Amino acid sequence: FKQKTAYEIVDCDWSSDVCSSDLTNGALDNVEAISKGTVESGLVSGDVAFWASRGGGPFEGRGPVKKIATVASLYPEAVHLVVRRDSGIKRIQSLAGKRVSLGTERSAVPIVARAILRAYGVDGDGTKYVNEGPLRSAEMLSKSQIDAFFVIAGQIGRAHV
Repeated sequence: FKQKTAYEIVDCDWSSDVCSSDLTNGALDNVEAISKGTVESGLVSGDVAFWASRGGGPFEGRGPVKKIATVASLYPEAVHLVVRRDSGIKRIQSLAGKRVSLGTERSAVPIVARAILRAYGVDGDGTKYVNEGPLRSAEMLSKSQIDAFFVIAGQIGRAHV
Protein backbone atom coordinates (compact mmCIF):
# COMPACT_ATOMS: atom_id res chain seq x y z
CA PHE A 1 0.00 0.00 0.00
CA LYS A 2 1.40 3.39 -0.97
CA GLN A 3 -0.10 6.64 0.20
CA LYS A 4 1.20 9.95 -1.10
CA THR A 5 0.79 13.13 0.88
CA ALA A 6 2.31 16.49 0.06
CA TYR A 7 4.24 16.60 3.31
CA GLU A 8 5.63 13.17 2.88
CA ILE A 9 5.39 10.11 0.69
CA VAL A 10 4.46 7.23 2.95
CA ASP A 11 5.14 3.69 1.86
CA CYS A 12 3.37 1.25 4.19
CA ASP A 13 3.54 -2.51 4.25
CA TRP A 14 0.57 -3.33 6.47
CA SER A 15 1.55 -7.00 6.70
CA SER A 16 4.67 -6.01 8.64
CA ASP A 17 3.47 -2.62 10.03
CA VAL A 18 6.48 -0.86 8.49
CA CYS A 19 6.18 2.65 7.05
CA SER A 20 8.76 5.04 5.64
CA SER A 21 8.44 8.63 4.43
CA ASP A 22 10.16 11.35 2.43
CA LEU A 23 9.68 15.03 3.28
CA THR A 24 9.03 17.92 0.89
CA ASN A 25 10.54 21.41 0.94
CA GLY A 26 7.51 22.99 2.56
CA ALA A 27 4.06 24.48 2.29
CA LEU A 28 4.41 25.99 -1.20
CA ASP A 29 5.57 22.70 -2.70
CA ASN A 30 2.77 20.92 -0.85
CA VAL A 31 0.09 23.21 -2.29
CA GLU A 32 1.66 22.84 -5.74
CA ALA A 33 1.54 19.04 -5.49
CA ILE A 34 -2.09 19.12 -4.34
CA SER A 35 -3.08 21.51 -7.14
CA LYS A 36 -1.38 19.34 -9.79
CA GLY A 37 -3.06 16.22 -8.43
CA THR A 38 0.23 14.40 -7.82
CA VAL A 39 -0.85 13.89 -4.20
CA GLU A 40 -4.24 13.65 -2.53
CA SER A 41 -3.44 15.36 0.76
CA GLY A 42 -0.70 17.24 2.54
CA LEU A 43 0.23 19.32 5.53
CA VAL A 44 0.00 23.06 4.90
CA SER A 45 -0.13 25.88 7.44
CA GLY A 46 -3.44 27.68 7.76
CA ASP A 47 -2.25 30.99 6.36
CA VAL A 48 -0.79 29.38 3.24
CA ALA A 49 -3.97 27.33 2.71
CA PHE A 50 -6.03 30.52 3.10
CA TRP A 51 -3.92 32.41 0.52
CA ALA A 52 -3.97 29.44 -1.86
CA SER A 53 -7.75 29.09 -1.68
CA ARG A 54 -8.17 32.78 -2.52
CA GLY A 55 -5.27 33.29 -4.92
CA GLY A 56 -3.59 35.79 -2.60
CA GLY A 57 -0.17 36.22 -1.04
CA PRO A 58 2.37 34.03 -2.86
CA PHE A 59 -0.42 32.76 -5.15
CA GLU A 60 -1.44 36.21 -6.37
CA GLY A 61 -1.81 36.31 -10.13
CA ARG A 62 -2.44 32.55 -10.35
CA GLY A 63 -5.99 32.60 -9.12
CA PRO A 64 -7.40 30.42 -6.38
CA VAL A 65 -6.17 26.84 -6.03
CA LYS A 66 -9.33 24.84 -6.69
CA LYS A 67 -8.27 21.48 -5.26
CA ILE A 68 -7.52 22.59 -1.70
CA ALA A 69 -9.71 22.14 1.36
CA THR A 70 -9.10 22.13 5.10
CA VAL A 71 -9.57 18.77 6.78
CA ALA A 72 -8.44 19.68 10.31
CA SER A 73 -6.47 22.18 12.31
CA LEU A 74 -3.79 20.15 14.06
CA TYR A 75 -2.31 22.76 16.43
CA PRO A 76 -1.62 26.50 16.67
CA GLU A 77 1.73 27.86 15.59
CA ALA A 78 3.48 31.01 16.79
CA VAL A 79 5.88 33.20 14.87
CA HIS A 80 9.10 33.89 16.77
CA LEU A 81 11.77 36.46 16.03
CA VAL A 82 15.05 35.30 17.55
CA VAL A 83 17.86 37.77 18.31
CA ARG A 84 20.97 37.78 20.44
CA ARG A 85 20.38 39.20 23.90
CA ASP A 86 23.13 41.77 23.33
CA SER A 87 21.86 42.80 19.86
CA GLY A 88 19.96 45.89 20.94
CA ILE A 89 17.05 44.74 18.76
CA LYS A 90 13.88 45.38 20.78
CA ARG A 91 11.31 46.01 18.03
CA ILE A 92 10.60 44.78 14.51
CA GLN A 93 11.59 48.20 13.15
CA SER A 94 15.08 47.67 14.61
CA LEU A 95 15.68 45.06 11.88
CA ALA A 96 16.11 47.82 9.28
CA GLY A 97 19.55 47.44 7.70
CA LYS A 98 20.27 44.21 9.60
CA ARG A 99 21.02 40.65 8.38
CA VAL A 100 17.91 38.49 8.80
CA SER A 101 17.18 34.84 8.04
CA LEU A 102 13.65 34.42 6.75
CA GLY A 103 13.48 30.63 7.04
CA THR A 104 13.67 27.80 4.55
CA GLU A 105 12.60 28.68 1.01
CA ARG A 106 9.28 27.16 -0.11
CA SER A 107 8.11 26.97 3.52
CA ALA A 108 5.53 29.28 5.10
CA VAL A 109 8.15 31.08 7.21
CA PRO A 110 9.53 33.48 4.54
CA ILE A 111 6.01 34.35 3.41
CA VAL A 112 4.88 35.23 6.93
CA ALA A 113 8.19 36.92 7.82
CA ARG A 114 8.04 39.20 4.75
CA ALA A 115 4.41 40.08 5.53
CA ILE A 116 5.42 41.08 9.06
CA LEU A 117 8.40 43.10 7.82
CA ARG A 118 6.23 44.91 5.24
CA ALA A 119 3.62 45.68 7.89
CA TYR A 120 6.31 47.37 10.00
CA GLY A 121 7.87 49.20 7.03
CA VAL A 122 11.13 47.23 7.16
CA ASP A 123 11.09 45.37 3.83
CA GLY A 124 13.29 46.85 1.08
CA ASP A 125 15.37 49.23 3.19
CA GLY A 126 18.85 47.75 2.88
CA THR A 127 18.05 44.82 5.12
CA LYS A 128 19.97 41.74 3.94
CA TYR A 129 18.04 38.47 3.79
CA VAL A 130 19.09 34.83 3.75
CA ASN A 131 16.91 31.73 3.63
CA GLU A 132 18.06 29.20 6.20
CA GLY A 133 16.21 26.82 8.49
CA PRO A 134 16.16 27.27 12.28
CA LEU A 135 19.21 25.12 13.10
CA ARG A 136 21.47 26.80 10.54
CA SER A 137 20.04 30.22 11.49
CA ALA A 138 20.79 29.62 15.18
CA GLU A 139 24.34 28.66 14.28
CA MET A 140 24.74 31.77 12.13
CA LEU A 141 23.29 33.95 14.90
CA SER A 142 25.73 32.50 17.44
CA LYS A 143 28.61 33.35 15.09
CA SER A 144 27.23 36.88 14.45
CA GLN A 145 26.75 36.06 10.75
CA ILE A 146 23.13 37.23 11.00
CA ASP A 147 21.39 39.57 13.44
CA ALA A 148 18.00 37.83 13.68
CA PHE A 149 15.90 34.98 12.35
CA PHE A 150 12.26 34.04 12.08
CA VAL A 151 10.93 30.64 13.07
CA ILE A 152 7.38 29.29 13.24
CA ALA A 153 6.83 26.56 15.79
CA GLY A 154 3.80 24.81 17.18
CA GLN A 155 3.16 24.64 20.88
CA ILE A 156 3.02 20.84 20.88
CA GLY A 157 6.78 20.61 20.55
CA ARG A 158 9.88 22.58 21.20
CA ALA A 159 11.82 24.36 18.49
CA HIS A 160 15.22 22.71 18.67
CA VAL A 161 17.55 25.59 17.95
